Amino acid sequence: MPFSSVADALSHRATACPDREFVKAGGNWLTYAEVQDRTRRIADGLTARGIGRGDRVAVIAGTRDEIVETFFACARIGAVCVPLNIYLRDDFLRHQLLDSRARMLIVDAAGAAAAAEVVAESPVQELIYLDESNDLPAHAITTTSYTELRGCSRTPRDDARPVLGRADPVSIIFTSGTTGRSKGCLLSHGYYLSAPLPYLDFGWVVVGDRILTALPLFHMSAHNLLMKGLLIDDVSVCFEPAFSASRFVDRCEQERATLTWGMGPMGMMVLGQPAREDDAKYPMRLSVWMAMDPDAQLEYERRFATPVIGAGYGQTECSPVMLGPVGEPAGRGTMGRACPRMDIRLVDDDDVEVPDGTIGEIVVRPRDPNTMYSGYVENPTATVETWRNLWHHTGDLARRTAHGYFVYVGRKKDSLRRRGENVSSFELECAILRNDARIVQAAVTAVPSPLGEDDIKATLVLSGGADQPSPAELFAVFQRALPYFAIPRYVEFRAELPTTPTGRVQKHILRAEGVTESTVDLEALGLTVSRGSRRC
Repeated sequence: MPFSSVADALSHRATACPDREFVKAGGNWLTYAEVQDRTRRIADGLTARGIGRGDRVAVIAGTRDEIVETFFACARIGAVCVPLNIYLRDDFLRHQLLDSRARMLIVDAAGAAAAAEVVAESPVQELIYLDESNDLPAHAITTTSYTELRGCSRTPRDDARPVLGRADPVSIIFTSGTTGRSKGCLLSHGYYLSAPLPYLDFGWVVVGDRILTALPLFHMSAHNLLMKGLLIDDVSVCFEPAFSASRFVDRCEQERATLTWGMGPMGMMVLGQPAREDDAKYPMRLSVWMAMDPDAQLEYERRFATPVIGAGYGQTECSPVMLGPVGEPAGRGTMGRACPRMDIRLVDDDDVEVPDGTIGEIVVRPRDPNTMYSGYVENPTATVETWRNLWHHTGDLARRTAHGYFVYVGRKKDSLRRRGENVSSFELECAILRNDARIVQAAVTAVPSPLGEDDIKATLVLSGGADQPSPAELFAVFQRALPYFAIPRYVEFRAELPTTPTGRVQKHILRAEGVTESTVDLEALGLTVSRGSRRC
């Protein structure tokens, strides 16, 4: 059934199957009717606090029921939900609060601590706290508890909400910066309503699935899973507050999961657990481990008696773009086939399409309206540049086989992916320079990780006469200023960086060199961020 908005879809489910389990996000399972009731009350509370159509509500909080409620409440009243990465701090967080133009910020205790120093410089007018905290901003910003927000509710009425269409925005989700800072993708109701459907067509999700995932609710991938539970009959989704490789199989059994969903490194960590005689005690219909190594997929299947698929590709701007059909072994190690709702080309530097077998940049455009992002907020220049010649340029390189599979080659743009997070090299370099005056040049490059994706190497140049910091000193700077997933694993000091005659750093040289004899491995020295210290 076609819906005009996310709120319409939820209202339909709450009427058609009110008592069916829908979502679990850190608390108990909630039915469609329970989510609808909570959504109405929070929507009414937001309205009472002056939030209306087009207003932006940012959220910094871990996986919990209130995040789901807030998203659907914003969708109900035409506001725009802005889920921010919970590990952001300092300039990373300041930039996204400024760009999002959020009027309201909802935070848990750790989110309050992270925001305390930067919220005064943002457009935020009111802060809603989920937990009691000693780190609420000291300046004169209005603060209200989430309990009070819920208590603002009057008798909710469906006919009181605005009429919304598929082109109306529902969220802003930030993606990686490449040649500049991270960008906020403006995503519409139409995008949310169309994104889950190709997964059904390709067999990744079937009617009646119970999905278990540890993807965080500030990721588009998690939002996509939430919409699968909303739009596909009898599908429910359990969001784990934290990923535990040692408890993963047990959690699948406890939640009666038929389908698990995560990133390749997560699957590798599950495989890295000591083998048990009962590893195959709870076989499932399917495990999705995106971009997992093909040999590891086969090992996982043998050990846990569960089929694995990892052939897929998408971005926050457009997801999914490619998927591998379940049951096609030829797709292992590829990005899959083109989704029918997308036109996909591989092009050269002049945007001329290249033949099969030739490497080109992936460019995409939708076949139906409102099925991709609506632009980058506060950044029309980046929107126009990315959409040059009327195709969205992904910055990723691939080649297409004669059988229609796309094989990933590398990144054309200067970005990395680590721990399931996109990392902007430019943004990370700026943060390093800003937070250690001894460093005058920084070049961040990717190093292949044994878990898949990337590890990060920072090649640094010190100012004349400056003493080289010890690894522990440098790690302390990184830990204070950077999100945990952006902290470089490898560090190397040099007298100078390789540059072109015009002074541009030749990163391809640094990438080719990788880890050298002069490179320090911080992780090997025990300098890592523990799970409990990842947030403020």
